[in-house]
Amino acid sequence: MAQQPMYLPSNTPSYLPSPGFKGESNIPAQEPQDVIFGEEPICVRCPHCNLAVETRIEPETGKATWLSCIGCFICGLIPCSWMPFCMKCTRDVKHTCPRCGHDLGFYRRC
Repeated sequence: MAQQPMYLPSNTPSYLPSPGFKGESNIPAQEPQDVIFGEEPICVRCPHCNLAVETRIEPETGKATWLSCIGCFICGLIPCSWMPFCMKCTRDVKHTCPRCGHDLGFYRRC
């Protein structure tokens, strides 16, 4: 008996996704090793979950924060020495994947 051709129902798209398709978005993404991380979220391809994502950023205490704190203390601005820990401009930035939570990169102020 001859095999009949297979027809797709009219409400089905005319293409079928490849077997490894995971619903990736159309965001132009770069590999994390090719990216320079900055203060703002960027679009990258996460090497852990292999999806194109916009990074989630989290400020972290770094060298610039501590140097600013010590500088305030030395200049006699002791009551203000806590301020660098609250200021975005003195803190480092950690970029993470919003999907899987892995660290993708860091922006260090110094």
